[in-house]
Amino acid sequence: MEYLLAIVAAVFLAVGWVWRMRYKALGDKGRRITGPAAAGPLGPLTAPFSGTPCVWYQARATARTRSGKRVFVDERSEAPFLVAGVPVHPKDKFVEAAEQLVQPGPGLPLLPPGEVVGEYRYEERIFTPGQELTVVEAEGQGIISTRNGDALRRRALMFMAVGYGTGALSVAAAAAIVVHRTLTNG
Repeated sequence: MEYLLAIVAAVFLAVGWVWRMRYKALGDKGRRITGPAAAGPLGPLTAPFSGTPCVWYQARATARTRSGKRVFVDERSEAPFLVAGVPVHPKDKFVEAAEQLVQPGPGLPLLPPGEVVGEYRYEERIFTPGQELTVVEAEGQGIISTRNGDALRRRALMFMAVGYGTGALSVAAAAAIVVHRTLTNG
C-alpha cells in the first residue's frame, strides 16, 4: 500500500512541479502578448473536420470498437500565426483551446472497412482569426491560451497547489503506514 501511495505522490508532485514551471513562466520575466489572432505567412488554415477557417487547430478522431477506443487521427498544426501582429510558433507550446465536437458526416475519415465500429468521435480545438489570445514565453516554457494573463496565473497556481498538496499528503500517508507497521510489528 505504501508503494502505491509513493507512486501517487510522485505523480502529483510532478504535476505540481510542471505547473510551478508554467506559473513561473507567467511571471514578469517572460514575454507576454495579448491580442487578436491573425493568419501567419502561410495564410489562413482550415480545420480538417469542420472546415472552419482558423490560424491553428488540433484534430483528433476516435472510434469505439470491440477492442476499445482507437485513435486514428491525431494532428496539430505547426504553422506560425500572429497575435497582436507578433509571430507565434505553436510547436512545443502548451495550448489551451475549447474543444468542439464535430458531428460525423460525409467526407470525414473512417476506419478501414471490416472493422466493427460502435461510434465515431471527432474533436477539434481551434483558434479563429480575430480571437483574443494570450501568449507567454519564458525560460523554455510556452503557453497559448484564450484566457487572459491573470486567469492563466490563477489556473497554474491552482494546479500547482493541487499537485504539491496531494503529493505531500500521499507522502505523509505512506510514512504513517510505514511507521504504524514498524510499531505494531516491532
